[in-house]
Formats: sequence, C-alpha cells, structure tokens
Amino acid sequence: SRPWVRPQQLWSDFSSAYKPFTNKEHDDAILGGVACLYGPDAIDYVSHIGIRKDEEQRINTIQSRIDVAILDNANSDKIKFDYRAQPPNEIICASLVEKNVTQEDVIAFWDKQAFDLEIEKDLHLSNCVYCPLKGIHKLKNILQNEMLADQGEDNDFHQTPASIEWWKNIEKKYIRNLRAEKRKKTSKKPVKYIGFFGPSSELTYSNLHNHLDDKSKLLPEERLDVQYVIPCDCTD
Repeated sequence: SRPWVRPQQLWSDFSSAYKPFTNKEHDDAILGGVACLYGPDAIDYVSHIGIRKDEEQRINTIQSRIDVAILDNANSDKIKFDYRAQPPNEIICASLVEKNVTQEDVIAFWDKQAFDLEIEKDLHLSNCVYCPLKGIHKLKNILQNEMLADQGEDNDFHQTPASIEWWKNIEKKYIRNLRAEKRKKTSKKPVKYIGFFGPSSELTYSNLHNHLDDKSKLLPEERLDVQYVIPCDCTD
C-alpha cells in the first residue's frame, strides 16, 4: 500500500559523512576538508561491514583488493585514485563473521520478532530482486517463481522492481549504444548495444523472460550447487 516513488532526499539529511574532515592528527593527510585515502599520505580507517559468516568469501574479495592496493601504493610516489580500487589502509571489521553468525541465525532472530517482511527465504530474493550480479541461474529461479505466482494484469506490481517487467523496461530505456558513443567494444563479435550483463547485442532481461514459459521447470543442470549460492556477490 506504500507509494513506490519516494520524495527527493539528500545524503546529507541522514549522514555527516560529507562534512569536512578536521582530525588534527591527520593535518598532512587532509586536502580541502577531505581525508586522503590514496597515495603516501593515505590514512588508516575502519570499515564495519554486516557480511555474515556464510558470505565470508566477500570479505576475502575485499581483503584481496586491499592487499593489491598496498603493493601498488608502496611502489608509487604519486597520489593514486581509482574508483575501482580499494584504499590501501582500509581495515575491515566484520563482526558477524567473527562471531560465526550465519543466515540461519539471522532468520531465527527475525522469526522471534513481531513482524516479518514475508520474503521467500529459499529464493535468494534479497533486497534487489533481479540484480544482475546474482547470475543467470538465480534469476531464472526467481523469474520462474514470479511466473508461477501469476500476478496477472496487476499493473501496480509490474511497475515495481519486484517484477521482471520493470527490469525489461529499464533495460530498454537505458541500454547503451556503443557505436553511437564511439566506445571500444570488448567483444570480438560485432556489438552495438551493451546490456546489464556486459557486452551484448540483445536485451538481457527480455531474453531471460522469453526463455521460460509459464509452468515450465528448470533443468537440474541449470541449478547451482547450494555451496555456491549466496544472496549477493556485491562487495562495494
């Protein structure tokens, strides 16, 4: 019953993160009120991350990026900044990993509360239902469940990110034309458009939808082994 469009909000309404950094102990590492995260003057700082024990590989991914950044930083006397790189002096604190808290523990905790979000726990829906980082196998399972639920002509539902229709429309609206942008093509095959899964001459979400017919079943080989299934693999 809630509106699916929120009024405009600013990050500064909820956080002081963008306020000038004024720690006197780091005067040499402050430039324009911002602390240096790269280069020889990069400061140490701690990131508290809510990743669980069963998602520990995501922590390992972050740590490996930090290790690479440390080597790069040590071998350069220039201030380096790459939005894809991890700052070299970031220290990761993952309390849930340290305390061996798993998905089962989280579910058990919320089962005792007075309310529930009523999200299917076995479908790996997570916060972003059709996130492309989930991979094709998970998305097929999620789409199959949506089709079997048969939302019919519920237009309100289909205008939300919980529906494949929303993703198809977004992809068609924002898909990039590499030729028009005169960008380098990363595929050996002729590529004009790029979809959400990388270089592609086709619309990914439309193809995903067309792949499954109503009431269809996925083949066993299309299902991922449970040990490789985590709700999300985004570490940024």
